[in-house]
Amino acid sequence: MRLWRRTWRPTIPLLVNGEVVADDLIRDETTKLRNLPGWADEEAQGDGKLRMRAAAEDGAIARVLLRQAVEQDRQALNPTKIEGELLKDIQSSGRRPGVAQDTLRKQIEFSLRTEQTVMALVGRRARPREKDLIAFYRKHRPRFTGQELISASHILKRVNKECPDEQARRVMESAIAELERG
Repeated sequence: MRLWRRTWRPTIPLLVNGEVVADDLIRDETTKLRNLPGWADEEAQGDGKLRMRAAAEDGAIARVLLRQAVEQDRQALNPTKIEGELLKDIQSSGRRPGVAQDTLRKQIEFSLRTEQTVMALVGRRARPREKDLIAFYRKHRPRFTGQELISASHILKRVNKECPDEQARRVMESAIAELERG
């Protein structure tokens, strides 16, 4: 006896510069998202599946766009660097020279072209100043909140000769106030 019924839903294919984005690529991105801490419980929420699907589609589109840009890159690669990477891979994996060397060379060239393309697109950026980071964090604080990792049910302050009751109470109240502010 079947308790569920699967209904067919037509899907509109995603096109990136005339190329169809494969569903396998979107599923791969969805799997990657599920393994990220912020997305672990996303599917359980009301429209979480839709948000996760949209994020996975965005990731797949970005991967296709990057691959297309890499394939359009006609800038010459350093042959010495390619041979060095090839030799390093052969030595580290224990492969015999000549065994699937053409495939390995193409993978290395693609990897180097990807690195070259990313650097051309993104470039080398200067590290942000600490005060800019702090200002950004304060402005966008809700984006950085997540589930509590630690919870405190008691705040303890030892009372002795060096720290009288009243001073301990002030320290604990300031700690509570700081926790409430986040």
